[in-house]
Amino acid sequence: MDQFQNKYQQYNDYQIIATLGQGQYGQVKLGERNGQRVAIKFILRNDDYPFNIKIFANEINILKQLDHPNIIKMIDFNQAFPYKNQNGKIEQKICIILEYAENGELYDYIARFGKLTPEICRFYFKQLLSVLIYITNKGICHRDLKLENILLDQQFNLKVADFGLGTDQEAALQKTYCGSESYMAPEITKNHEYNGNKADIFSAGVILFILSTGSPPFKTTKANDTWFQYFENNRQNDFWKRQKKIFEKIPDLITDDFISLINGMLASNPNQRFTLDQCMQHPWTNGPTATLEQIQNQFRQKKNIVQIQTQHQVNRNNDLQAPVDDYRCSSEQKIYEDYSDLIEKYQLTFANRVLIKSIDIVLTNEFVLYQDPKIIFCQIIKKIMEFQPNEMKIHESKYKINVEISDENLKFSVQILNCDNKMFKVKFINQLGNYIQFKLMISRIRDYLLQMNQ
Repeated sequence: MDQFQNKYQQYNDYQIIATLGQGQYGQVKLGERNGQRVAIKFILRNDDYPFNIKIFANEINILKQLDHPNIIKMIDFNQAFPYKNQNGKIEQKICIILEYAENGELYDYIARFGKLTPEICRFYFKQLLSVLIYITNKGICHRDLKLENILLDQQFNLKVADFGLGTDQEAALQKTYCGSESYMAPEITKNHEYNGNKADIFSAGVILFILSTGSPPFKTTKANDTWFQYFENNRQNDFWKRQKKIFEKIPDLITDDFISLINGMLASNPNQRFTLDQCMQHPWTNGPTATLEQIQNQFRQKKNIVQIQTQHQVNRNNDLQAPVDDYRCSSEQKIYEDYSDLIEKYQLTFANRVLIKSIDIVLTNEFVLYQDPKIIFCQIIKKIMEFQPNEMKIHESKYKINVEISDENLKFSVQILNCDNKMFKVKFINQLGNYIQFKLMISRIRDYLLQMNQ
């Protein structure tokens, strides 16, 4: 019989109710105390633990200097808060307690609904520029700007997060190779010394391109990327000819002003790259811009659509429910009929496999199903096998799989969690690699599971 873990973890006075995400250096949990929700970032205890401590200390030092409406605020930090695990064991953990961005990642809305309008893009681009101008004046550079770090607060204002790789721009040039390849300025990928603020402008240009078109301009700024070579070899006109062909049904998307701004921000030579003032004063930036009220109306509608779709799935699954005993019994027979080869190959057992209790709300990178978790688990494994992963580690006691796919530059985990009303939640966490590819992978697995369980 499946077991369910119902106790939430505790951290100091906070109840830990969900995992929000995981990066290379830390894991972020959703915490709650007296009705207030916060994001709690814990340091990862892995082979790079000493370096992770350095990253945490660096982020704390930088966040203590910052106070801007579009930067995630640090509420508290501690080197030894008591953390109570689900098994009751208490250990001391290092953490940063941060403001919780209630409306998640900006890219989630693009992944589900497509590119943003130019008016909305300008609204968020100006907020991002405001952050960059502020930290530049403080003598700080971010060095890891990417869509994963662009969040939305309760009012749908932009919030920049994750300053772990940030630094004081004391010296004229930096040397550390850091950032995410899809957003990394070419001077960094070439291992040249670089100005961190100019590198941030390049990353912001990539972000603006994705917000405006729904896809990245290139995968990397290395020599093997055909799209980036247009910028590297001063053949931007050829780049835009191909882009206009891609978006030929949307002629107003690739305007002369937009081309001028992107060319300036993505200039391969950092000395020819636009400054923040040039970006802020550019004609495209000062075109028609959405108001906060218009932003809120549009994004609340999008959020409501997601909630309605999720509730529709819940209602539909509830209509299909059989008595618990029948559904368990029938699934036991079905799983060994349909997945015997897979069970034998991976020596899967279910008797002592634990389903972790989940909160009722559906967070980023999650969706719900009504189906025996053993069947969902086998379906996920079967689908992942189609992607020919380099590594797939199946947890011994949880419904959890860790996956690495080199061809897609991805490393992620997927886990089945227990919800109320016999519903089960499938949760994905990106651990390393291309974030857009990660989102596409979630979409492909989700579509497959929904199709299989109609």
